[in-house]
Amino acid sequence: TLDANNTPQITCGTTLANHTCSNPYTGSTFGIGHSTIDISEKIKLCEALKNKQYQWVITEAFELFEDYIKKIYAHTVSIHYHFWSPSEFPKVQIDKNGDMETYYEAMKNKSLKTFLKVFRRKLPNFRDVEINNKIGKNYRFEITLIELLRHTIVHNAGKFADTEKFINKVLDESSISGKTRNNWEREIRQYIAKEQDSDIIMLLERPSEKLGSMGWHFKKAEYLLG
Repeated sequence: TLDANNTPQITCGTTLANHTCSNPYTGSTFGIGHSTIDISEKIKLCEALKNKQYQWVITEAFELFEDYIKKIYAHTVSIHYHFWSPSEFPKVQIDKNGDMETYYEAMKNKSLKTFLKVFRRKLPNFRDVEINNKIGKNYRFEITLIELLRHTIVHNAGKFADTEKFINKVLDESSISGKTRNNWEREIRQYIAKEQDSDIIMLLERPSEKLGSMGWHFKKAEYLLG
């Protein structure tokens, strides 16, 4: 433990902590060590925590969006049965006169990709407006990016096992090819940062490239969810 009479010089903002452990057999408490954290390390820890919070915000937002799309499809089928696509749901058996909840329960475990594929085939304008719209957003790309970011967050704590493979998977599943592929790759890389020996999902704000001198910041998580 720390010796109050033999403590090294510390800077303002440094936290000193003793760490103890309780023995379940005897009920006694004993020291297992101590730590010293200075202000710069505290800042790093706070930023790491904030980044984790942003990661889980987009994870939960995606899951809500996914559920919303499934319910829209279930509701549509309950009104217009011709919208049902048995080829996409070969193992799902539903009653032609079922209600929305019945359809939803039967299909809710299917992936979002399956439902979007049906919408593209059944709605003539859906495929085009996904990519070419008045807002200027490529929704297919952005939904795919968030979906795969969410998978990395949930299954690998926000760390990339293979960064290049991840980038190519986003581009391929977004049907992006040709010369524009490099532009969209740059878009993906702005959410990737190096942490020690790993690449991680980075969602913290950064100074705006155009308006940084005015104190403006690019809010990555907010942009993804916009």
